[in-house]
Amino acid sequence: MAAGLRVAVELGLGIASLSGAVVTAATGKLAATAILITLALGVFLRFAARRSTQARQALARPPAWIGCVAALAAVLEVAFLVEATGLPVRHDQPGFEPWNWGWVLAAVAALYWLQRHWLLQRWLGAQGQPAADSSSPRS
Repeated sequence: MAAGLRVAVELGLGIASLSGAVVTAATGKLAATAILITLALGVFLRFAARRSTQARQALARPPAWIGCVAALAAVLEVAFLVEATGLPVRHDQPGFEPWNWGWVLAAVAALYWLQRHWLLQRWLGAQGQPAADSSSPRS
């Protein structure tokens, strides 16, 4: 009886150890499958987000003429202001200082930025896209 019980226990433990290995292998395969599916889903979602971001950027990309018109207008306006105020910007003018060009460049930059922003708002409105909040200068 003892010998039969010992054989039955050994047989039961052998079957349990084999089934444990099978269960562990199956669980490992399921975990690996879940990890690979999650990884593939992440890659797919990244590519989908990149494609939609590129499409939105292509629609929202302003045309090059906006920058050119804003730059030309800024230069012409500053030239008019320099001549109207008599700011000495040439070497042969009395009172010339090199830092006067700093004022000129700052005025050109400020007017370019403001006019580009204004033209961009008008262009977005013409495209039927909602114009950004005009109270925010960074929109």
